[in-house]
Amino acid sequence: MATLSAQDFELELTVIGGWDAYIAVSGKSYSGAISFEVLDYEYDEFKKTIAKLYKTLKEGEAVLKEDYGNSNYIKFTSDGLGHFIISGELYDCNMFWKLSFSETVDQTYFRNFISELSNEK
Repeated sequence: MATLSAQDFELELTVIGGWDAYIAVSGKSYSGAISFEVLDYEYDEFKKTIAKLYKTLKEGEAVLKEDYGNSNYIKFTSDGLGHFIISGELYDCNMFWKLSFSETVDQTYFRNFISELSNEK
C-alpha cells in the first residue's frame, strides 16, 4: 500500500498481485473508494513513470486505468515546476455514482509515496 498525504488531500493506492487495484481518495468535501483490475505491466509502467516524474520534476503524466472499459482511472500530471495535479474518475460497478476529482499537490509530499510504491512486493 502506498499513501500520499497532503494538507487537504489523501490518496491510498494498493495493488495486489499486480492487477487488483484499490484506490481511496479524500479531499476537504469528498471521499470515495473503488477497486478494479489493471494490467500488471501497465501498473509497473505507472510506477516507473511517476518515480521518474518525481525525480526529474519534468512535465509529463502517469496514468493508472481500468484494463477494460476505461471507466476508473487516476492520473498524476507534473507541471514541471514541482507540482502534481492528481485527477481521476471513480465509478461504482453499476455506474450509479461517479466521483470526479482534481487536486494540486506539491512534490514535497511525494517522498514516502514514491518509496512505498518502489518497495512493494
